[in-house]
Amino acid sequence: MRMSLKLLLLFTCLTLVSCADKKVKPDTPENLAMLVKYAINQNDLNDLNKYFADGRKEVISKMELSELSEVTTAGAEIRTYSFLKMENGEIFLIDIIKDRDGLYKAQDLIRVPNHSVHIFDEK
Repeated sequence: MRMSLKLLLLFTCLTLVSCADKKVKPDTPENLAMLVKYAINQNDLNDLNKYFADGRKEVISKMELSELSEVTTAGAEIRTYSFLKMENGEIFLIDIIKDRDGLYKAQDLIRVPNHSVHIFDEK
């Protein structure tokens, strides 16, 4: 019985030590979205700016962050979309999912209406 208790304690300690450094990193689109949401929930502009590309940091003001923090909820659905712009200006969004085999698949293809194209225009 004592040996079982010692083994259980050893296993518990090893598990805690091995899990201690498992922080979420922005290494997938889903993780990035979770980290951005967390920064919004915490109303932490410095943390939020870490997740923006160089040259795009400071794109959100303190006031905008406060407004975002007011409307955020505990739960959230995170989806991954790819942007597809044709030479003729047509824009599509591909709703991407990961299947059971770990492969990415298109779940939906959405044509962006002309009145919403300006949202995605970089000009």
